[in-house]
Amino acid sequence: MKNRIAILVSLLVIVVIVLLIGKCSHNKTEQSLLSNPELNDSTLQKDSTLIDSNSIDTTLVDASPNESNAERNTDSLKVQKTETQAVVKPLVKKTDPQLKRRSIESLQKFIANLAQKPQVFYVSVTGISTVEGIKGTTITFDPAILKDGDGKAPRDSIRVELLEIFNKMDMILNNVSTMSGDSVLISDGMIRLEMYAGGQQLQIQPGNFMEVVFPEGSDDQMQFFNGNIDSTGSPDWMLDETQSGVPEYQYTISAQRIDRYGNPIVSENQSIEEIRSRNLHGVTDETIRRTRRFRIGRMGYFNLDKFLDRFTPRAELVLEYKNDDIKAIKCYVVFKELNSILTEYFYSTPISHSMSGLPTKQHMKLLAIGFNDTIPYYSEQDVYINSFLKHQFAFKQTTEIELQERIRALLKD
Repeated sequence: MKNRIAILVSLLVIVVIVLLIGKCSHNKTEQSLLSNPELNDSTLQKDSTLIDSNSIDTTLVDASPNESNAERNTDSLKVQKTETQAVVKPLVKKTDPQLKRRSIESLQKFIANLAQKPQVFYVSVTGISTVEGIKGTTITFDPAILKDGDGKAPRDSIRVELLEIFNKMDMILNNVSTMSGDSVLISDGMIRLEMYAGGQQLQIQPGNFMEVVFPEGSDDQMQFFNGNIDSTGSPDWMLDETQSGVPEYQYTISAQRIDRYGNPIVSENQSIEEIRSRNLHGVTDETIRRTRRFRIGRMGYFNLDKFLDRFTPRAELVLEYKNDDIKAIKCYVVFKELNSILTEYFYSTPISHSMSGLPTKQHMKLLAIGFNDTIPYYSEQDVYINSFLKHQFAFKQTTEIELQERIRALLKD
């Protein structure tokens, strides 16, 4: 009996010793974990999120019924790793949803920076005033017909801004074309007129007019057009129906202004046929100066243009760009023999655009400006169109400074 009790006591002692040893081992392990900064609770918690089922796109894991849980967990971890890497990859520009917007903004800013500055004149608010531009345009007006946006008459001096656009280079730099709707025009001069006082823009009051005189021209078919600004900031020319589109012509001569009795030889109301019929000594077509006069009842763009002769054969030009690398494009069709420019904007590529109603048998320069984000590109080609021409743009990368130089040298080639 005593032996049995001794054995039970020994077994009990052994069990107690084993429990004490296990508890000590657990405490040492826990102390080791707490003392190691790489294995603290926050790190373990971060690592555990990598296999959180809520962070895994299960639609990407197509596990078959025969796959084990371990295999499925391994695939899930691969998917999560791939998604994490994709976040830090640089944006691919072709799929950047903001690329098109930035490209359009870059193109519009470049076009705006090309514009010439208007001539500026300051005139008194009292008495009739006349200003004359460097290219011969004169504006005559009474300041009393002007009011600002609040309906008040100007009390300080008036700032007159005049932009004269008389050749193709002026048209390109100032973002204007010779189009009336879908019809091609040939220009004999354009202007933009604006007036300010006290920091506010002035307008002509209804029923009042200013007199505008364009410098001399030789084409009797020119008509008067108003420019209505379209969505691209360029004027779309509309025939001025209030004046029947016909300017009033003035004729003067540079010699023999008075006869031997001191009487005027030529009055402002005489026609050029009357002047020629008098066979005045020293008076030829070269010495006769003819100006064009018309009235305007508003500020803005004005033009002396003519439509293509209705009997002129017409041609079609097709513009193409088969890639989509360049997101914003402006194209210029510059006629060599005509004072005419056509323009088109393209904000969606690829391009296949038809321009019909063009005059046939024309030498033209096709210039295109494009932007991919802030990087400029250009395409330039001399072509000849008979009745049909298909042209594909071939763009080259450039800088904005080089592009400005190319545009300014465009008509010197």
